[in-house]
Amino acid sequence: MPQLNYKQPEDFNSLIELLDFFKDEPVAIEYLQSRRLEGRVRCPHCGHNKVYKFSDEKRFKCSSCREQFTAKVETIFEDSKILFRYNTRRMV
Repeated sequence: MPQLNYKQPEDFNSLIELLDFFKDEPVAIEYLQSRRLEGRVRCPHCGHNKVYKFSDEKRFKCSSCREQFTAKVETIFEDSKILFRYNTRRMV
């Protein structure tokens, strides 16, 4: 997946610009991972820092406790059935 030029919430000038930026689900998930995890992925279950990323680019698995998780864990988006790209409006 190509590295995106991420914006800060205040950089969006309109709702249309925001929706254009989050044009599909992988872009929205990658944005959440970059903003929330900031390159420091830790297991939310045991705190271990050695985790593996699944090929779907959404899920992680801890090498210690073997639990799976996503960047949405422990956020308001965790149990949402709505696609994350639609939930991004709540972030800005």
